[in-house]
Amino acid sequence: MSLRDEILAADDLPTREVPVPEWGKTVYVKSLTGVERLELERQFHTLYKEGSESIAPCLLAATICDADGQVVFSYSDVQALEKKNGGAIARLFSVASTLNPMFGVDVDKISKNYVATR
Repeated sequence: MSLRDEILAADDLPTREVPVPEWGKTVYVKSLTGVERLELERQFHTLYKEGSESIAPCLLAATICDADGQVVFSYSDVQALEKKNGGAIARLFSVASTLNPMFGVDVDKISKNYVATR
């Protein structure tokens, strides 16, 4: 098998199981494909320009999935996710941002502000 074929065949989209006792559930957080990441970055930039601190819930809307890898939220759920337990959001954001490091937006600064203000 060529290097190209090996790279294209690689399973490079890990998913992590995360217990969320605040919700009485275990959820999964997925890695994003290139296309999904581009859409997330568009959503981030829109929120950032609007002065919103909804970066953590936005990332979670894109990455929380069921055991089969199906995303359970959409970007229209960001405001609802903002109202969920801050500790749960911070824990899930930590996993999601580890699996999906972001550039172009100061996610670390925004996420610290999010946790500090919640």
